[in-house]
Amino acid sequence: MRWVNRHPKKGESILLGALPVAVLLIAYLIVAAQRHADNPMDKILPLPGQMMQAMSALMFQAGVGRRQALKPVRNGQNPSQ
Repeated sequence: MRWVNRHPKKGESILLGALPVAVLLIAYLIVAAQRHADNPMDKILPLPGQMMQAMSALMFQAGVGRRQALKPVRNGQNPSQ
């Protein structure tokens, strides 16, 4: 039977579907670790620990990441007045 006409079994199809995701995840981790070694404050490719810290700050700390509602400016007045 030719490889083109082969139908993978259920376990094989799950493995073949997860393989590209795993390769991309490993590539991301390698590149993020290299960038972090060069610049620990890098925010373009954060490490998973940095992502978890940012998400927990957004979820559990009040006021972090939320925009303050601004009053409309009328007649040149300062909105904080």
